[in-house]
Amino acid sequence: MPLQEAATDPARRMCFVCGPANPHGLHLHFDCRDGVSEATFSPPAYLQGWPGVLHGGIVTTLLDEALAYAAWHAGLQGMTARLEVRLRQPAPLERPLTVRGWVEHRSARALRARAELLEGGKVLAEASGTVYRVPITPDRETTGEG
Repeated sequence: MPLQEAATDPARRMCFVCGPANPHGLHLHFDCRDGVSEATFSPPAYLQGWPGVLHGGIVTTLLDEALAYAAWHAGLQGMTARLEVRLRQPAPLERPLTVRGWVEHRSARALRARAELLEGGKVLAEASGTVYRVPITPDRETTGEG
């Protein structure tokens, strides 16, 4: 499957972050340039945690998705098995943020990747994680084979 179809295949169309068919989703689109998967997002006010600040759970979700797209763009279909997040500064609402991910190391069954959330080049949050190969069938069940 071509990489640009990742969010439109049956197993991903309802993804909260990238799925175009999810009416409650964020509808991000990740592009890959020079091995870095990247999306831009202006979080709406309803994703607020503390006043004027993007909820930390949403920040973590964005970082997790960047790891997943780094894996996808590297040719590995899988799921995050381990995720470590560092929230450095509050992420603002209703301003453009960039989330990006890249692969640091790859083996036959998994990869290690990093991700960061930025505003104007300033790192607001960062993550590292492990993504294991877990093929997803069209009926959205994991096979566990790989």
